[in-house]
Amino acid sequence: MNHPIDELFATLVEKGGSDLHLLETQPPKIRRHGEVVPIRDAPLTRDDMVRLLQPICSPPAWKKYTETGDLDFAYEMDEENRFRCNFYKQLHGYGAVFRIIPTKIKTLKELGVPPVIESFGNYKSGLILVTGPTGSGKSTTLAAVVDS
Repeated sequence: MNHPIDELFATLVEKGGSDLHLLETQPPKIRRHGEVVPIRDAPLTRDDMVRLLQPICSPPAWKKYTETGDLDFAYEMDEENRFRCNFYKQLHGYGAVFRIIPTKIKTLKELGVPPVIESFGNYKSGLILVTGPTGSGKSTTLAAVVDS
């Protein structure tokens, strides 16, 4: 592990979570099976947030975040673990949400979607909408369609 935040990412992966939520004044939390639960008791301070967030982005990216309050990028912890990162600012201070990016694209069969969905990748025209709440599998489904 190269950065302080990698320990939290390792906990997220170990516990089978999908997202890591960090917010100043709150303890670190993970989303697992749709439920957000704390993984530590102590709330994060501003210094904690800077120590965790700043090392995983470039100096220009950190500058953008501190000036605009928003930053999106991908972070690779190791060959097997990548994360979609969103830093934000809100009333209570710094915040960040990290979503695991799967390294292996599941097949449509593994996802349990109807076989007709596979044909969607062959259409030459038209509009196909894949909708749903956060964490429902929209990106995963689209990746499987493209890969099929």
